[in-house]
Amino acid sequence: MALQNEKLAAAATARNLEGKLADTEDCLLQKVREVASARDVQTGLRIELDSLKTMIENEEDRFVTELWTTVAIIVSVNHVVRLGTGQ
Repeated sequence: MALQNEKLAAAATARNLEGKLADTEDCLLQKVREVASARDVQTGLRIELDSLKTMIENEEDRFVTELWTTVAIIVSVNHVVRLGTGQ
């Protein structure tokens, strides 16, 4: 009778451990999915940041070009005015 009780207890312990293992596997799978999702978001953000960086660099280039064009016009007009006034 004692051996039978030990077998029943061992079987119950095994079922309990199998249930805990299944729960742990489910939890691990959920965490893997969360990590994959976070990585996808991170990749999307990295792409968006690179795109914004390129846009800012292009705007900076355009601004500098416009600035130098304006400076060149001012210098040219100033030169023409000086020529006209004899300075």
